[in-house]
Amino acid sequence: MKISVVMAVFNGEDYLEDTVKSILEQSYRDFEFIIVNDGSTDSTGKILEQFKDRRIRLIQLDHNSGPAAALNLAVQNARGSWIAVQDTGDMSLPERLERQERYLRIYPHIAALFSLIECLPGKKSFSELELRAVEKLYNSVCTRAQIYANRFYALHLCHGSAIYSKKLFQLAGGYDPQYRLAYDYDLWVRLLMLQAIDKIPLTLYRWRADRCTLYRLDDAETCREVILVALRSIRRLCFEHLKSRPQFILFGPEKGCWHFSQRIAPYVDIQFCAYQFTERSLNLDAALRLYNLGLINGIVVLDGPCCADVLRYFNNSGMSINRNLFHLWNVHL
Repeated sequence: MKISVVMAVFNGEDYLEDTVKSILEQSYRDFEFIIVNDGSTDSTGKILEQFKDRRIRLIQLDHNSGPAAALNLAVQNARGSWIAVQDTGDMSLPERLERQERYLRIYPHIAALFSLIECLPGKKSFSELELRAVEKLYNSVCTRAQIYANRFYALHLCHGSAIYSKKLFQLAGGYDPQYRLAYDYDLWVRLLMLQAIDKIPLTLYRWRADRCTLYRLDDAETCREVILVALRSIRRLCFEHLKSRPQFILFGPEKGCWHFSQRIAPYVDIQFCAYQFTERSLNLDAALRLYNLGLINGIVVLDGPCCADVLRYFNNSGMSINRNLFHLWNVHL
C-alpha cells in the first residue's frame, strides 16, 4: 500500500522544521511527502529546501492560491492510493502512519481514517485547562455511528490526522476552494455519503492550539463557513426532492440569529421564514403545528441557551434529528 503524505504551507516558518521531521521520522517508511509552498513570503521556502530526503517532493508556487487549491494540487501529484494529511505546525507521532496503514489493511472499504489528538501549546497563552478542553472536544466523537450522527454539526475531526482514499477523494470532487477555513469539513461530509469514516482510538497526532495554519481568520468566520457547509449539505442530502426552497424556522440566541440572518441565510437555498430567540419565551407548539400542517419543512436549532430543551421538545414530538430537525454549531459573538 503506497501512502502519499500531503502538506500545504503558507508563511508557516514557525514550527515548520519540527513538522517536517515528524513525518520523515515515521516508523512506516513506504511513503512520499508532497509539500506545496503556497506562495510564502517568509523563510518557509528556505527551510523546506534544506531537507534533502528523497521522499520529499516540493512544489513551489509563486503566488498564494489558498489552502484548498494547494492541497488539491498536492493530491493531484500524489502517486499513492491513500492520502495522509499533515498540517503545518502540528506533529505526527512516530507510529502514526504505521498504525493507520495497519488499520486500513483490515478495513480497506472506508473513505477516511482519523485518530485521537493531543493539544500542543503554542505562542498564544492557553491554559492547561483550555488545551484539555479542546482535546476533549475533538476526541469525544469516536465511533463510526457518532461521526455519521454529527455530520451536520461541525464534525470535530482533526484534518491533520486524516488519511483518505484518493479514489474517493476524486469521486467526491476534492477540496472546494470557495471555503478558506471549512474546506476539510466540507470534504468529510461529501466523503461520508460515499463510504464510512472511522477514527482509530489512539492518540497519533499532536495539534497545536495556535499553529501556523494556512490562514488566520476569526472564530465567527470559521463558524460561518461550517454552518454554510452544513446547510448546503442538508439541502442537497435531505431536501433534494423539493423543487422549491425548503421553509425552515430557526431557534437560537438573538445575536446568533442576527448573524445568521445577515451572513448565512442569503447564501443558502433554504428560506428561513421565522427566527425565534431562545432567551425569550418560546411558543414551541406553534412551530410544531406549522410543521404538522406542512407549512414548514424543518427546524434548525443553534447552540445556546435552551438549545437542548428545544431539541428535546421537537424530538419527543415526533421530529427526527438530521431529517427534519437540525442542530447546528453557533457563533459566539
